[in-house]
Amino acid sequence: MSTEPNVGGKTRRLFFALWPDETSRDELARATREAVQASGGRPMELENLHATLLFLGSVAESRIPDLAAITVSVMDEIRGGVDGEFGEAKIVFDQIEFWKKARVVVASVADAVGTGYLLASTIAAALQRETLRAGCAPDLKPFRPHVTIARKVSSFSPAGQMRAVAWNVTGFALVESQTSSDGAIYRVLESFAL
Repeated sequence: MSTEPNVGGKTRRLFFALWPDETSRDELARATREAVQASGGRPMELENLHATLLFLGSVAESRIPDLAAITVSVMDEIRGGVDGEFGEAKIVFDQIEFWKKARVVVASVADAVGTGYLLASTIAAALQRETLRAGCAPDLKPFRPHVTIARKVSSFSPAGQMRAVAWNVTGFALVESQTSSDGAIYRVLESFAL
């Protein structure tokens, strides 16, 4: 499967992400409100808050069913290997960082430990491996749990701790990113529950 635009064919900009429920998004927004205001950047829309597992880039629209098939394979692998070892898997976002090069402020994790981190990392690695095997060209950076909370930030100094917010890792989503004059719009194409 190729992620390169096909001549005359339509492509979509896609990624896999941990897609939290409304309560979890609200809680993260409350915990990071002051940092977002202090950043002077463009706040992320509440409904767009997510943690990217794997960025795919432009994918031929005709290949989206292949991604769903890959995901089923990954889910079977994860379920087969889980066997109760992950228990109640949570990722705890507890610090604010400014990523100067990307000009974003993110909520991240101080210590990448725990069952939620392990489960999300396992899912991200399996998705990366299987999409590569299928001919995609995903972003090969290792999974680093973070949630972008503000974009277009030129400088930001009060990075540091925030009130901890735990997100349950109960599944993930295939998401489309569309650009508009108001910023990115994310649309869940399909959700996959563990």
